[in-house]
Amino acid sequence: MQIVYQMSQLGPLPSHFQLVEVDNIYIGSPDLEKDEQRRYMELHAPGGFNYAQERNEELLEARFGEVMLLKHPLKAEELSEAIQRRGWLLIRFHAKQLNLCMINCRLFPFEKIEEILEECDFEELCVTIRGSEAEPRLLDFIRRHESKKITLAMEDSLLEPSSLLALPRMSDITATWLSGFRGIWETDKGLPEQDFIELVKKRHEFLLIPVKIEDERVLLEAVKIVAESEGNQNVLLRILPPLRDRFNALIGFEKVEGGGWRVDQDSGFSVNDHGNLQYGNVRFGMRWCLTRPGYGPGSIAHYFVYIERNVDIENPN
Repeated sequence: MQIVYQMSQLGPLPSHFQLVEVDNIYIGSPDLEKDEQRRYMELHAPGGFNYAQERNEELLEARFGEVMLLKHPLKAEELSEAIQRRGWLLIRFHAKQLNLCMINCRLFPFEKIEEILEECDFEELCVTIRGSEAEPRLLDFIRRHESKKITLAMEDSLLEPSSLLALPRMSDITATWLSGFRGIWETDKGLPEQDFIELVKKRHEFLLIPVKIEDERVLLEAVKIVAESEGNQNVLLRILPPLRDRFNALIGFEKVEGGGWRVDQDSGFSVNDHGNLQYGNVRFGMRWCLTRPGYGPGSIAHYFVYIERNVDIENPN
């Protein structure tokens, strides 16, 4: 750790405090130790079978760079002791990144987490949650730091639409189903079409979530919204082949004799020199994929859709 004597963004530094710069502050559930049986199952699993990363949500780990409040992950009854030890440190931390990872707020109330984070400053915020309902104080914490670079990862779940739409613009929002076989078609529990459109309007820089889309015009509307963005914006999602076929018919995108592709000029799309679809400054593509490699058992064919706008690229072709 590098100890730096200077003023923090949190205000004047008390004379008895030291300012310590660290790369990462981690507050979250520790990884579960893998037993020999689990290691064997992961090593010999069939192609496409993925195990979720398991965490012990009955415990809490608190690391400030190389500094741990206790030498072991905390139990709920040890939280007050950890807060007391944090006060004894007489250190103000400045971190490049604050990582809040799957905190069990029923056992570890978020207001106590905020006490641990007193006299801490950070440049980026990374939050990982599980469940459709996030702790309100955690969501408030995210909103209070909306000027920072924020990433949100949702494991095995998707936040309810009202919570998602209340979030400030983020650099990265992802939600994927990680437990067991990934071949389960995730959009069965995806975000409804209209909520998806409202989320795209929030201009998150990177958005990858399951969406329940049945109308090809919703895809077209998402493209038009991204085209109006003043900054970088990337939207990624998965769709089934019938929706891809209907979208291609909507914009008149088809092969021509002798090779190549064409698109209805009235659709607003064009085909660039690389044979990719372009809508103004937006690059649009659909890549054929399988939910499990090598046609594994239960594998589902789908298309991975990307809608990309990069204002740093002057010539989209």
